[in-house]
Formats: sequence, structure tokens, C-alpha cells
Amino acid sequence: MSRLSISLLGPPQIEIDGRPAATAHRKASAILAYLAVTNTPHRRESLAAFFWPDYDSSGSLAYLRRMLYEINHTIGEGWLDTNQNIVGMSPDSDWECDVLRFQEIYRSWMSGELSGEQEVLHALEEAAAIYRDRFMQGFSLPDSASFDDWQTLQAENISRQLGEISQTLAEIYKEKGEVGNSIAHIRCWLDMDPYQETAHRTLMELYTAAGQRNAALR
Repeated sequence: MSRLSISLLGPPQIEIDGRPAATAHRKASAILAYLAVTNTPHRRESLAAFFWPDYDSSGSLAYLRRMLYEINHTIGEGWLDTNQNIVGMSPDSDWECDVLRFQEIYRSWMSGELSGEQEVLHALEEAAAIYRDRFMQGFSLPDSASFDDWQTLQAENISRQLGEISQTLAEIYKEKGEVGNSIAHIRCWLDMDPYQETAHRTLMELYTAAGQRNAALR
């Protein structure tokens, strides 16, 4: 069975068994991304109004049908679970989304399901590695304010979560005496939150400890 991979932490990428698959229209890519990240069935009327707010019901539903056809034409049948009323990702198909894996790790960590420093370290390193760049970097839908608002909210939440992950990884590596790894994660933490004073102070301490005084002064 084929495997569908939807990567959204960075510029959107769609792959079938490792081979790129690109939709002809940005709106089709946006719908697939929305269905994957929400990972729940949606009523057709709600999706149509969400993505085509300037059209009446019949017009927006017609556009939605076209985009769903395009998605199926691009990635093949069977990935979407649709009927006359509902649209969602098929629970019976073999698909993955980097955002869902990232958030699964984050939730497991925050809920205390991870036991022991090594398990925490391994899981958080996986989450950090999954993050290529900002959520759907460089992508926008000028004619759908609702989608743009949703995209912005997702990006902000994931950036905040990565900041928390990077902070914890930096602290773990600092305790282990692995200065280089700690510095790398503090720099990632600062990428997410440039005005974080604790991160700046800790980074200067680590640079000094590593004998990199010039870096500490920058």
C-alpha cells in the first residue's frame, strides 16, 4: 500500500512513497493541509464557507467539489473520506503529517507520559528534528481570511511549543556538560523568542564556558 506524507513544518510538501506530488491550485493544497492538521471530518458547507467566504452556498460548494477532485487526481483515490455531507482524511489509509507527530510528542511530554530523562531527550530531539521551518512557510491564501488566521494561529502555537522544547533540551544538555548541544538548542529557542532574556543570559554563560568570548559579546 502506498504512503502519503504531508509535511507542513516549512514550505508545504506532499509526497506519495517519497515522490513529490503537487496540486495545480494553492487552494487544493490548503484544503488538504487543513484536513490533515485538524484530522477530523468537516461538513461540506462549513469547508466551502471557510475557503470561499465571498461566494454564496451553491458557488462555494461547486468550487469545493472541483478542489476535492483535484486533490484526488493529484494524490489518488482513497486518501479522503467523503460523502454528500462530510469531508475528512480517511482513517483507513496510510498517511502521516509532520504537524500531528510533532504535537503528539509535545502532548505526551506535557502530560507526563514520557518517563526518565533519556526518553524525554529522545522524544524532544525527534520533535526538534521534525521542525524544518515555520508552519506552511511562504504559503498564503489572500482570498480566505479565515484560513490565513488559522494558519497564523497554528504557526504561533507550534513556534511557542518548539521554544519550550528547545529550552528543555538546552537545560538537559547543559546539565550533561554538552555545551555545544546546549548552545544549539538555546539558539533555536531564541529563534522562536528573540527577546527571551534567560536564553540570552544562558547563551553568554555557555559561550564563556566554551572559551568563545567573542561569541558571548555578540
